[in-house]
Amino acid sequence: MNRYEMIVLAVSPSEGGVCLAGITPEGKFIRPVFLDEKRNSYSFPREFIESKGIKLFSLIEFWGNPNPMPYHPEDIEIKNLEDIKVIYKHYYSWKRFVENLALSIDDFEDYLKTKSFVDNKVLADGYNGNSIFLLKVPKGTKIAVRPHRSWEKPFSKEAFLILPERKIKVTAPINIWYKLPSYVDLRFTKDSYALITLGRPFKDGYCYLLVSGILTEYPHVELFTFDVYDPRHR
Repeated sequence: MNRYEMIVLAVSPSEGGVCLAGITPEGKFIRPVFLDEKRNSYSFPREFIESKGIKLFSLIEFWGNPNPMPYHPEDIEIKNLEDIKVIYKHYYSWKRFVENLALSIDDFEDYLKTKSFVDNKVLADGYNGNSIFLLKVPKGTKIAVRPHRSWEKPFSKEAFLILPERKIKVTAPINIWYKLPSYVDLRFTKDSYALITLGRPFKDGYCYLLVSGILTEYPHVELFTFDVYDPRHR
């Protein structure tokens, strides 16, 4: 097994647990994964992440082996949860690593076009490319919060990062989420960054893009302004 250090840039809900992703101090994207056979999931148990105190911008170390897939080349499989240790609860130098790796929206869109993405998804069969991206998010960019599309979740809502040519579901925690109505448009008040990941193949055969991390030095109450959206005026 190999030892890794990772600056955590995503701690987001996934497959009934928590997804982690980030970058090494050498500037390489990696994603630790843990096969939880009880849940049939590669995500980490939420209670474990909380007990370890792993949060956005933590610096962690772990032991694992590369387990690349064509649609997930950055995966590192961990066999034992206790192989994960927190070095620093908050690694204050995270921003200089992010600044060096972040793509502009235009460069991100150009890459997705070369890989035949349709809106926020790509067919897993035949896709061979990156599944972790850092994106520069300019001030004024919108996140649209709407009622959940699933009839099974009538009292829930979901959010989408709105880019010029596509919208991407936001799974990263928004700390003012429970204060928001079901129809609202959030706008970034500061230039920020987002970690975007590509999920594992869904039952329809597609891998979907997700905003797994919102990377900022500001509390979300300062990062966003919001306007209530009137669905009657589409």
